[in-house]
Amino acid sequence: MDLKLTKKIALVTGSTAGIGNAIAASLAREGATVIVNGRSQAAVEGAVAAMKAEAKGDVMTSAWHRWRRPWCANIRSSIFW
Repeated sequence: MDLKLTKKIALVTGSTAGIGNAIAASLAREGATVIVNGRSQAAVEGAVAAMKAEAKGDVMTSAWHRWRRPWCANIRSSIFW
């Protein structure tokens, strides 16, 4: 099914395991650019590596601690506004 998600960006929190991971992987397979988020960098990198094998869209990383300023302000301004 083509959900027309190319050029769309999805931030999926808690996407290193469980339902968050399944949602992020599905969005990436449909062509969305997915930002994988989790508490540890190792978990995030593992999830990204697994998703990139099947993804049509780009898969990016973000560990929880990286969402503090100024990086958070930069990504918010580039994605949401």
